[in-house]
Amino acid sequence: MSYLSKITVVVTFYATMFSCQAMEKNYSLSEGLEKLLKKTDIESFLAVANQPFGAADGYTKCIDFKEDAKGNFVNSEGKYLQIFKALDTGYVQPADQMITTMIAASSRNLPCCSVIASTNVILMNINLSACSPINSSISLPFQVLDSLGVTHEINFEFLKSSVRLWQVCAKCSDGAIDSIYTAGIPISFDSYGNLDSINGNVAQNMNSAPQMLITWNNAALITYLTIDFGTLYTSRGLRAIGMEPDVSTPIIVDGGIRKYITSTVNPKTGDFFARFSDGSNLIYGKIPVITFEIPKINLY
Repeated sequence: MSYLSKITVVVTFYATMFSCQAMEKNYSLSEGLEKLLKKTDIESFLAVANQPFGAADGYTKCIDFKEDAKGNFVNSEGKYLQIFKALDTGYVQPADQMITTMIAASSRNLPCCSVIASTNVILMNINLSACSPINSSISLPFQVLDSLGVTHEINFEFLKSSVRLWQVCAKCSDGAIDSIYTAGIPISFDSYGNLDSINGNVAQNMNSAPQMLITWNNAALITYLTIDFGTLYTSRGLRAIGMEPDVSTPIIVDGGIRKYITSTVNPKTGDFFARFSDGSNLIYGKIPVITFEIPKINLY
């Protein structure tokens, strides 16, 4: 029989009132645990186990937990931190909020490295120039990330076909771009050099341009890119003004490699969550607070 099962304890479970991202400070694990134990005036403890795969069988105030090579959180006493396991939504079901359902806190099943493929391309402050000669061209390279985490270079080629009309096509050496972008789509500008239409449609919003589909030569999934050339009556995207073109502003592309950094606790809610390199958080457990129940004494 475990030690915790021999004593009368009260397991305090704090409800999540806000997202991890709303924390005023990014606490380290030891800082968060210290503040979590001070939420009540009653002396509080953390549930621990002697083995990483064993049931909770003790309690501690030693909060110097470190992540070992296997992703378990162990303190200087050699005890393993216990948590309630959360669903993918960060919620812990009521049936899982008992001492017998605690498990060892561990990051070993988290995605240590995941790919966020590119899906959006944004052109900002690109000036093709009103005075560029007919049949002149401007090349704008950018890079996208496929589902396998491989980086590919794509080139937008802008060809001036008349006074206020340009054709834009896309080229890529290691993938097949759908025909609408390889053939070229027309982009027109008004007399002030502001963006007017894209592929014959008024540039009313950031989704006015057709979506770009790319089939890669490797085994990556097809990439679907939303292209934002800008919108009507704004100067943030494409323009065609002045004497000289200005393409110095890099094209913005999303996507990246998301890596696991560390785990910590929200001291206001007890949320045990992972931090990733892209700034995102993932709640994967709740840290309960253990307090002893004060026995009732008859005074007569």
